[in-house]
Amino acid sequence: MSNILKDRKDAKFIKDLEKKLNDKGYELVAYTPARFKGRHGTVTVKNPETQQVVESTYSSKTSPRAVKNLVSQIVKLFTGRGRRGQGEFKLSLDGPQKEEWFGVLKGKKMSQRSKDVIEMVMRDGQERSVMQIIGDASTYVKKHPVKHTLRDVPTNREISSYFRGNPDYQNMGGSPTMYRRV
Repeated sequence: MSNILKDRKDAKFIKDLEKKLNDKGYELVAYTPARFKGRHGTVTVKNPETQQVVESTYSSKTSPRAVKNLVSQIVKLFTGRGRRGQGEFKLSLDGPQKEEWFGVLKGKKMSQRSKDVIEMVMRDGQERSVMQIIGDASTYVKKHPVKHTLRDVPTNREISSYFRGNPDYQNMGGSPTMYRRV
């Protein structure tokens, strides 16, 4: 690559980038400088182990932080997308939810302390909506500051997913959906 870099404004940036990529185990295959001022150039990087090639944009700034940021961005491109819903998901191995759409994605599980708060609120057997449960749970937590904090009040998604798979609670239907302890 060094023979192409002669007389280029961004030669130092590309040389530093190539060195950092080689240290990480990647190979700079090609680059296209920005044609107009204020635009971004592109670099093509190859992973020699997997033969995978990715392309990323760059702005040739001479600061070492710019090179470091671009290298970390390229490394992330090789690892793939890490967010759910963007190409990666976890399959649920739960029995009753195995074939349902909501059993495919696993969300954050509710803490045991939040489950205890729901148990205390719902133990009287009355029908409540999710918003009523949250209100009653926050009231209960405020009355018992030694045992619980406001973190123990579950969110409406946590409550809905907890009731969905729990045979101790019955969905009474309606709008809003009402739940009752069986």
